[in-house]
This record gives sequence, C-alpha cells and structure tokens, in this order.
Amino acid sequence: MGVRQTGGLGIAMILQGGLGGVGALTPQRRKREHRPLGLAAPLRLEQPVFGAHPRATGLLLTNPAELPRPVRSGLPFADHLECEIIGAKLVFPRSVMDQGLKELMLLARIFGPISDEKGEYPYARKAWSGQTRVWEMALHRYLKARDLMFGPGEAFSAYVAKVRAELDSTKGLRDTVEPPLHDEGNKKAPSRARREPDWKEAQDVFYAWVRRPMEELVGSDVDIGALIMRGVTARLKAALAQVEASYGRFSYGSINPRPKKKDGFGYRLGSLSDHALGNAIDINARQNPQVNPERWAHIVKYVNLPMTKAARASTWKTKPKSLYDYIHQVSDAFAKKLREAVEKAAKGPPHLDEHKALAAVVKHDSHLSGIGLEFTGKYHKGFFNLPWDLVHELHQAKFVWGATFDTVDLHHFDFGSGGSP
Repeated sequence: MGVRQTGGLGIAMILQGGLGGVGALTPQRRKREHRPLGLAAPLRLEQPVFGAHPRATGLLLTNPAELPRPVRSGLPFADHLECEIIGAKLVFPRSVMDQGLKELMLLARIFGPISDEKGEYPYARKAWSGQTRVWEMALHRYLKARDLMFGPGEAFSAYVAKVRAELDSTKGLRDTVEPPLHDEGNKKAPSRARREPDWKEAQDVFYAWVRRPMEELVGSDVDIGALIMRGVTARLKAALAQVEASYGRFSYGSINPRPKKKDGFGYRLGSLSDHALGNAIDINARQNPQVNPERWAHIVKYVNLPMTKAARASTWKTKPKSLYDYIHQVSDAFAKKLREAVEKAAKGPPHLDEHKALAAVVKHDSHLSGIGLEFTGKYHKGFFNLPWDLVHELHQAKFVWGATFDTVDLHHFDFGSGGSP
C-alpha cells in the first residue's frame, strides 16, 4: 500500500488524488506534488490511526488543497478512529474526521496558523520535515475542542448553517468579518484570501468560532450581526475623539470580529478579541508587530535589556514615557547588534551576500535562532516606530498598551483586556 514506517508506532504515507477519491499511495511520486489554491507547503496530519498510540504521526499529504476520502482511498482506517485524550476515549466516525480535516485545511489556507483557545497547542501550523516545509494538523484536538464548544454530532454543522444565513442576510457583515477585503498596501484589488474560490466557506467556519463566544458573552437573544455592524463602543468612540482633539487624525483599525491571536500560533479558536467587541484599536501593525513571550525573551536576552511583564505594566501606569523609551531602546539595540553581526559575517571568509550572512548569523546564535530567521529578516532594521506624542495621548485617554502583555503587542491599545490581544 505504499506505507512507510517512521519509527515507533507512527506511520507516514504519501497521497495522490483529488477530492473525489485519493489514488494509489505512491511515495515515488513525492517530487511531483502540486499545491493549488495558495498553500505553499504539503500537509502532515498528526493523528493516530485505529489502535495506534495517540501521539503517533499520521499522514503527509502532498496535495494540501484536496482531502483524503478514507472510504475510497484504501487508507488503514477502521469505521471509527480511536484516540486517548486526557484519559478519555474519543471515537470519531469517518464522516466527522473528513469534515474536520476539511475545516482545518480551509482555515489554514485562508487564515494561516490556528491554535486552541489559550494559544498553547496548535491545530494547524507550519513546520519543517527535513528540508521540506509542511503543515501540521492536530485533527483529534480540534475535533475535541469543537465538540466542547458547539456540542457533538451535527451541532456544529447546524451552527455553521445558522451563521452562513446571518452573514448573507446582514448587510456588510461578510465584508467586515475576515478574511480582509484587501491586502495591506493594495486597496484596489481583493485580498489574496478573497480570490480563493472557497473563501466564503472558510469564513463561515471562522465566523462560527467567533460568534459562539460572543453569544455566550452578550446572550443568545442578541442580534450578533447587528451588534458587530454598529462598530466601536461609545467608550472607544469618545476616547478616540479625545486623542484626535489633541494629536490630530491618525490611521487605526478597530472593529474586527475575530479570535485573539498569538505570534507563531495564529488565531486562538474559542477566544474573543477586544477588537470583536469594538473596544480596541491597532496602529501600524505591519511595522509594530506582536511578539510571543518566547521570542520576546530571546530578544531582550540578545540585547541584554530585561524587563518583566509586571514591570512593564506598572511602568505604563506611572511612567509611560519610560516604557516607550525602553521599547525603542530594545528595538534599536536589536537592529544595531544584528546589523553588525551580519556585516561581519558577510566579509567572511567566505564572502557571503546579505541574505546568506543573515541566515548564518541566526543559525549560530542561540537567541537569534529562538527569535527565528523570518522575524530577524523582516525586522532587521527594528520593530517599533510609533510616535511618542500619539502614545502619550492614548495613555491620557486611559488606553492599555499591548506592550504590557505577556505576548508583547506593540500596535495594540485597548481598555484593559488583561494581557491578551
């Protein structure tokens, strides 16, 4: 059957075929993988097969935009998939597996990485398999969380049908819920995600995960769609008017019905961002990123400028300029030290171009390796540029800055989310 043992109880299989039925399992054809509809990596499905250990490795799919059909493909699944999670046995019928995998792949392709409510365990993320960039899918954990949030059986499908009707009937709601209408820097064309033929199907699933926590917060009798379309809260509107009266007009993003995010883990399904409630704004997110705790710890160690979360929070309350200066100092020191290291590596021997020199520097420094090549490449000139006058006025208007959070969110300001963007 073309099954390749990977050690222990895990298996890995290479699949070819389309949505209507997966063809023969042929590892020899691995190099011929094609990746339609935007996913630039194959897919590794981390899921135990019937009777296997729950941490067994599952499938590596060479065509991430197409779904395996266990009934037709001859895969070694029994009628049900069993796995142990937190001491309890779960049994997922094949139809549930199929639908769950479809949802995960849609969400990953349209919205990027996704994780659990706390941002502790990824449901879908990119990882390295040897020299290949792959998508990892934790299907069993996703299905467990889905059942807890929406109920077992057909409850989730029924809820998705409900939100689909709401998205279609509420004027402007589909344009408000992600994926964004336009990519940053190009307001004339639809966003890359909205050019995908099935983006609405992905949006239906995404909005279901947003709407249920909102419903639990405000009540099931509230018109959630209308609530979203009313936009920012009166408190946020008044605070922004105060800021603009002193500082002048500035660009920001506000109402956005979405889950919270975590750098490296993506959207945290089951959570609810303050942006969804109209209580937060983002300012120039492209140049002032969100940085997860692990990455931030490596950054401050790399430049030897530590400050605890508690210290950041208390400094924002009493000495906001000191916190602002500290963030600027960390950003500038990071850029300076990185630039000097890259220039030294480029001179050699051997002589290296800038990109190869950066990769070499990151590889041989433990803190830069922890920060990651993608982040260092994107923010090698620094990662903070908000003007102090604006930050000062936001502090005066009683905003809480995301720089005080566990996940340091430099572009985020709200009214006290407790450290979660």
